Amino acid sequence: METTLPKIEDNTTPPSSMGILAIMGENGDTKHIWDKTKPEEVEAARVLFNTLVKDKKYLAFSVKPDGEKSTQIKEFDPNLESYIFSPPLQGG
Repeated sequence: METTLPKIEDNTTPPSSMGILAIMGENGDTKHIWDKTKPEEVEAARVLFNTLVKDKKYLAFSVKPDGEKSTQIKEFDPNLESYIFSPPLQGG
């Protein structure tokens, strides 16, 4: 059975037990959340992460709440609070 992650609005702050995947797009960000205490949602977040990074070639970055520099992430870690995905850049 496939689990679909809920989406949230830009101005919504999820509870601390939730993780966020923010995907940059042409029409703004799409934010998906998952509950870190629910294995099926953690796995759905992992699948979405892998689809974006490996199949669609997005760059994933961890978002640091304290202003530290974000770092590129290549493997899903359910303990991170927030990810932002940047679409592939096109040369011109």
